[in-house]
Amino acid sequence: MSRKGLCIQAVTFDFWGTLYQNREAGPIRLALLREKLNLDGDLQPAYDHAHQLAHHYWWREQRSLSTARRLDAMLDYLGVSVSPPVRAELVKGFEEALLKMPPALVPGVHRLLQALRGRGVRMGLISDTGITPGRVLRAVMARDGLLPLFQHCTFSDEVGRAKPHPLPFQHTLEALGVEASFATHIGDLPETDIAGAKGVGMRAVLFTGVTGLREGADQADGLLASYDDLEVALRALDGG
Repeated sequence: MSRKGLCIQAVTFDFWGTLYQNREAGPIRLALLREKLNLDGDLQPAYDHAHQLAHHYWWREQRSLSTARRLDAMLDYLGVSVSPPVRAELVKGFEEALLKMPPALVPGVHRLLQALRGRGVRMGLISDTGITPGRVLRAVMARDGLLPLFQHCTFSDEVGRAKPHPLPFQHTLEALGVEASFATHIGDLPETDIAGAKGVGMRAVLFTGVTGLREGADQADGLLASYDDLEVALRALDGG
């Protein structure tokens, strides 16, 4: 690998557990739900019920369940109904809850992205979304100065399919103007990031620095535990 440039032409990243530390905004959403419904008691079971439905939907369809449908599942579980304006307010509040408690960047991310940009590597993001949609995750990235470093961001709620379906990967590669064999994807989940990237002909690197999970690591082309050692990270992404 040349220090002036990399053999790869593009690197794509997952969002959660790869660029950003995992963050759960559930308490904020539950507080909003309790306020708007004027309910006492434990609302967590309703929240968990909607999460399970979303997981089953992803497993069956490889699609993200919209925030509105998750909210409806919670309301059905609780046996309550709300007016359209209140429903819209709840959906917006659920989606934007993360902005009240923004996640932290994984250490070394900004330096790595700057280094890749300096070497002429094109960069993309391929992220599945839950309750927080792509528009909010873009706002988080913009706050941290990351968004301008990416040539394209793909979110499952916007393209209609979730990883490991090939569409998010193919869509991103087309937007970046790079063939799969010249691109590397880095993510923390073997069943979505690694399997999806390999399925379209990309290299795939498993990042273990947040979750520490290594199950399924044998499917990846490489492992990366930290971005702190810049040259080690670059070699891992470039297959060296």
